Amino acid sequence: MAHITQLLHHILPIECRNHVQVANVRQQILMLITDSPVWTTRLRQLSPQILQYIHDNSAKFGNSFSDAQTHGKQVIHHIQISTRYHTESTDEKRAEAKTNRKHPEISQKTAELLSQSANSIDHQPLK
Repeated sequence: MAHITQLLHHILPIECRNHVQVANVRQQILMLITDSPVWTTRLRQLSPQILQYIHDNSAKFGNSFSDAQTHGKQVIHHIQISTRYHTESTDEKRAEAKTNRKHPEISQKTAELLSQSANSIDHQPLK
């Protein structure tokens, strides 16, 4: 899959290259994974050109896109693109945002109104 990814990078715009990987080739479908919905959309727009590139350069791709039953003929007819988020970096970003989060500041008037409201509530945990 890394070899196919490298070959596809020849057709992809430079800004896309680090955001797409080949996941699999199965049942005439080339499955690509991106790291954000932006790149998923961009690759969907490029799908016709990618398919054409594969058809024109099938010799470079070798058996990766061929099926023994088709005697080496091209069997990729569709590209499926999905987004896979990097959960580690997402979790790290959330943790960092949580630690860097500042408590909102309220005015003295707002603080007095909240205090008055709290004093009028009978429910102790809410108060």
